[in-house]
Amino acid sequence: MPLGTDKKFYLKSGAVMASADSYTLEIKGKGGHSSAPEKCKDPILAGVFLVVALQSIVARNVDPQHSAVVSVGAFNAGSTFNIIPDRATLKLSVRALDSKSQEIVAKRIEEIAKETALAHGVEIEITKQGVATITFNDPKATAFAQEVATEVFGKEACCFEYPAAMGSEDFGYFAQKRPSAYAFLENENTHYLHTSGYVFNDALLARAASYYACLALKYLS
Repeated sequence: MPLGTDKKFYLKSGAVMASADSYTLEIKGKGGHSSAPEKCKDPILAGVFLVVALQSIVARNVDPQHSAVVSVGAFNAGSTFNIIPDRATLKLSVRALDSKSQEIVAKRIEEIAKETALAHGVEIEITKQGVATITFNDPKATAFAQEVATEVFGKEACCFEYPAAMGSEDFGYFAQKRPSAYAFLENENTHYLHTSGYVFNDALLARAASYYACLALKYLS
């Protein structure tokens, strides 16, 4: 993970990565010629209002002391300049660091979509897919893993207090079944994940392998 510091290893107890839910909002309107919008039910206009309204959820419904994200990653509609399409599609990524915030966001997406559909005379169909749960590090497992990290990397190279990431990882499902500790290694690359400039640092392979070997040996001893 490119965290941009001089530390090499990151590990803390508690919530370390957010839950992730994907939403597809299919807006069904009535298409027509752009010169006669009064004869149409414009799904693009409804979609534009929906994008803006969705951003109010984190700003006005989620406790400011908690963390959540609502990002619109795709807005697809139409194919040419003079036709109002029948449909538009929004794709959302939703993140949260606690279950209450996750529930609030889900409820507000439903409510905002319903009221936007009513205001614009369209239908909005919502499809939700749970992608990842909150990744929670067990305190006892974390303390053990931190002890080994200090021996392997040195105290100065380790960071045991840092903000939780709003990214998500399906490792969280393993952590629900067994006491776990999910750590990060600094990638030493300024480009963040999922960007075109990101390059994996191959040197991390040896660094991670050394840590895992020491972790296993200490646990078995």
